[in-house]
Amino acid sequence: VDYNHREDITSPIQHFWSLAVEEQFYLVWPVVIAATLLLSRVSRLPTKLFLRIVLLAVCAITIASFIYATSLDSANPATYYDPFARAWELGVGTAIAVMGPSSASRISARSRHIISIAAWTVIVGVSFLPGLGEFVPGFGVVPSVVATGLIIICAAPMTSFRFTSVTKAISGLVWVGDRSYSAYLWHWPVLILAPLVIGMELTFFPKIIALLIVFVLSALSFRFIEQPIRSTTSTLVRRPIFLATIAASLTAVLIVGTVTATGIATKGLDPVSAANLLPPTSASSPNAAKPTYPLVRPFCKGAGAAVFECPPSTEVLFGAQSLPSYPPATPTCVPLESANYFDCVLGDLNARNSIVVVGDSHAKAQWVAWDDVGKRLGVAVHGFFLNACPFVVGRGNRCSERNEAVRNRLIAGEFDFAVLVQAVDHTRRIPDAQERTDFEATYQDLALHGIRFVVLKDNPGIGEKERNCVIYNRLDASSCTMPRVKGFGFDDHAFDVARELNLDTIDFSEIYCDRSRCPLVIGGVSVYRDYRHITAVFGKTLGPFLYDQFVTLGLTTQNN
Repeated sequence: VDYNHREDITSPIQHFWSLAVEEQFYLVWPVVIAATLLLSRVSRLPTKLFLRIVLLAVCAITIASFIYATSLDSANPATYYDPFARAWELGVGTAIAVMGPSSASRISARSRHIISIAAWTVIVGVSFLPGLGEFVPGFGVVPSVVATGLIIICAAPMTSFRFTSVTKAISGLVWVGDRSYSAYLWHWPVLILAPLVIGMELTFFPKIIALLIVFVLSALSFRFIEQPIRSTTSTLVRRPIFLATIAASLTAVLIVGTVTATGIATKGLDPVSAANLLPPTSASSPNAAKPTYPLVRPFCKGAGAAVFECPPSTEVLFGAQSLPSYPPATPTCVPLESANYFDCVLGDLNARNSIVVVGDSHAKAQWVAWDDVGKRLGVAVHGFFLNACPFVVGRGNRCSERNEAVRNRLIAGEFDFAVLVQAVDHTRRIPDAQERTDFEATYQDLALHGIRFVVLKDNPGIGEKERNCVIYNRLDASSCTMPRVKGFGFDDHAFDVARELNLDTIDFSEIYCDRSRCPLVIGGVSVYRDYRHITAVFGKTLGPFLYDQFVTLGLTTQNN
């Protein structure tokens, strides 16, 4: 789990990372309290002075954690679940606990009321702010954390001003709050596991019914399990062996549920190998090759099924889990210490000649295809990947260092040719006219220096409905399609400008879509990993077609 996969189909166990961080805090916090009490007795300092020292220590750790979180790059997978990067969020709550309820007594009741309403407004408002996720971890979480802390502070002392806290004013929410942990436990099997078991995505009304079931189960377990355990005086339930048995039982249920969910989510998804996905080079052709790709031997998995005459295959045999979404960390795929991007060497690692693939996460998602192409061409493929960074020279931003470094190496003649892969700017952070001008200037600069390159058209994008269709229809995904106009409902300026300038381009639109619709499963292979990225396994099936296009365009190395 990491920020590179934020748009993936949600795993049924994805929330475990937050539980892990939470449990680590619960293990550390009692030790801190015990140590604090011990030091308080040993030092014999006044209680108020000692609490102030503790508060300063907590604040120092919180600030250090926040600075650390803001320094992390979301491209680093560890950022998502790094405990110290999350510690500051827990530190805010810890500071509030150390200050105690009396700290809020200095704020007038009316002021607490105003602050509470403002804080609730912030919590609701941030959910509608676009692009806030770009600043997570770090500043993007600050509004929610601070607002929540203010609500806790303002709700602490209950004075005669009864509307200090919205939650205290509405008895129904108090009832829900008492049972919130039960609801949290029950929502997982009812709302998450059940749809996977029955193979059906919950629409609006079924989801309402499921929520009602969650509340009923929560109320029952709260009444007949939680409350008796809390209030009983029986020595049995207080014995360690009884508590251990309960814990073991719950753990067993959790493990069984997790294994079941994972098995259901990945049922029928086979690991990928060259033997069962791409045609052997010596095989006789079962079907005549189409003139469009004369160098490709026919095969019926993934992209091959869209090109050659193949029997229908609507069952998902190869999904997003069949191959890693991005290049695994190896000695030939490492982040450059002096920069903020990766340099991955794929293909024939012993070859004298090399080509370069420059792009963002879309280029990185197709790493298996570049590896296949490199081996077919007999060259090393250098992949310079930087998320959300198109290859545009002269634009001053966080992409500049990578782009200038690649440009200089191209001019120096290190690579035989370049492949440019740019994701379409769906957020339109750069105006259309400016983006077109930037791409045109970049292409002209490369051409001026005699650099050969090819521009690859971006793949289609999908929506929320299409994203979830495959996982709920894994045995028959024939209904998982979308209109072609929706999939390509964007302006691909990088590709369009290259075509207008009569430059070399590669367009696989006819592989992704037919004349009217775009299937989400082609030849038993799930095409999309999330809203905008293709799966690595589908990218692998594009490898033979990329090789064909390179040879057709004359984009070969000096040895070929």
